[in-house]
Amino acid sequence: MIDLVAGGRRVRVPVGAHACQLATSSGEAEQTALAFLRDGLQSGERCVTLVPQAAADALCAHLGASDIDLDDAVGSGRLVVDSTDSHTAAGRQFDPYRLVARHLTDVGTSNTTRLRVLVDMNSYAGAGNPEGLLRYEAACHAAMQAYAGRVVVLAQYRYGDLPGDTVIGMLRLHPSTVVAQYVRRNPNPADPVAFMARLLHRTSP
Repeated sequence: MIDLVAGGRRVRVPVGAHACQLATSSGEAEQTALAFLRDGLQSGERCVTLVPQAAADALCAHLGASDIDLDDAVGSGRLVVDSTDSHTAAGRQFDPYRLVARHLTDVGTSNTTRLRVLVDMNSYAGAGNPEGLLRYEAACHAAMQAYAGRVVVLAQYRYGDLPGDTVIGMLRLHPSTVVAQYVRRNPNPADPVAFMARLLHRTSP
């Protein structure tokens, strides 16, 4: 179980190891991200952020203004802030499996009871690679299932930038998704391995 914050409301949901947010504004994404990180740090968990530098600076400023000792959190390695600006500037093609491998590396180097990973997916692929986004979601969901008790990945997207079928796919995969200012529950999420198999089948020559 984990708390997700949307529209100023705190909702406790069984998100498993992978959560998703489809935000309609930067303010919505920041509110959910800030609560996600603050809750983790207050609980002694390790938090890794993969976001643009401007967003990282804003999150750190908000955390420092709360009851989080930011210097201690960063110095102890409980808060890792990695900018995605270099990835964006280089114009690299999005590799969903490389990003999942990064998550697994963070799992392997974390010795805390729980790891939280915040990812700004707009920095990696935006809306230009919907197939890649769905592959990332399915692969991440499948890979993180083995660590559902100690890892939570929160991937954030801009709702308006995504094709309708991509949104539907994401809603099918996740037991709980933050959409706009609400938490949407899915009592029967799709199996990520079967979902990935269908993706590979429809794109094969």
